[in-house]
Amino acid sequence: MGSAAILLAELENAVSRGSHTRRTQMLRTVTDLFLCNASSFREEQVALFDDIIGRLARDIETNIRAELARRLAPIDNAPINLMTTLARDSEAEVASPVLARSEVIGESILLETARAKSQDFLLAISQRRSLSEPITDVLVQRGDRTVVRTVASNQGASFSEFGFTTLIRRSGGDDELAYIVGSRRDIPPRQFQQLVLKASDLVRTRLLESDPGSAEQVDELLARLAGRIEAKLKLVPRDYADARLRLERLQRVGQLDETELLTCVRAGKFKEMVVALALMSGLSIEVVERAMLGEHHELLMIIVRACALSWTTVKQTLAVLNSARGLHRGDFDNEFNMFHKLQIATAQRTVRFLLARQAATVPAGAEAAR
Repeated sequence: MGSAAILLAELENAVSRGSHTRRTQMLRTVTDLFLCNASSFREEQVALFDDIIGRLARDIETNIRAELARRLAPIDNAPINLMTTLARDSEAEVASPVLARSEVIGESILLETARAKSQDFLLAISQRRSLSEPITDVLVQRGDRTVVRTVASNQGASFSEFGFTTLIRRSGGDDELAYIVGSRRDIPPRQFQQLVLKASDLVRTRLLESDPGSAEQVDELLARLAGRIEAKLKLVPRDYADARLRLERLQRVGQLDETELLTCVRAGKFKEMVVALALMSGLSIEVVERAMLGEHHELLMIIVRACALSWTTVKQTLAVLNSARGLHRGDFDNEFNMFHKLQIATAQRTVRFLLARQAATVPAGAEAAR
């Protein structure tokens, strides 16, 4: 190290009076010297380079700082003060290589940057070899679509329960993100279930193709949902014979549709509403009645989505049901969210499970008396 120390001492003496061009040349020379022997330098020797290179790098152009950052970012024992300065640079071109690759940068700097800087900086952080939960929590909150997809694809990233919940929320309307999140091996089962129920058919198909073993999990989830909903609700006997006779006649001639259902809704005819939905969905009158009378309308949302009804019709149906109970709610935010988050294909698949259960429990010869 003797000759190197002498050279460094000479360069240090020249820093204050060197021209801009000379300073840039000196910076590259010293950086070359460090890179050639970095693995063999002791801590105090690295500290000497830290001081000299840091002083040479002051007030130089962005492209030269960016070059320095790119060269030093992969080095395990890169000068810590210099790397910290580069990581905090106001130019993403300079900071990004360090934020993405440098192992000497502490978590506090990464968090500081993730909480305050623009998307280019966040994108760099999202590409690191490993990321802790506190950092990914910030990235999935503040990041744009590119950042969120990148960090979700990063197998070295760890996610908290909050992080996964945020990813699932943000995957609404973003099939690519939904697939990326659903493909992660570390996604908790409960949150995987939330993702599957919310995902489009395309996403579910891709997940099953990439991991055939998950098909059973998806089917089990939907079957359990169907069973759980049915178990919650109580049967209230009513006489639906007249309503059924009239609506079955319309169904035979192809006139039982959303328009007819809406006519029943606007007339406030509860029995006709129940029978119409039962005939349109194929479910029993009893199951639809339970859905109509259920407190949280979860089953009703599944049935109306399976029938591909519009929100306008559903909203008027809910208003009639509430009015019959003496309720006068003017908003249906919870139902609106359920309606729009539930995919039609998911609802139809759940109804198929309900039909299978229904067929298994109806005694022979009793179907005609539903």
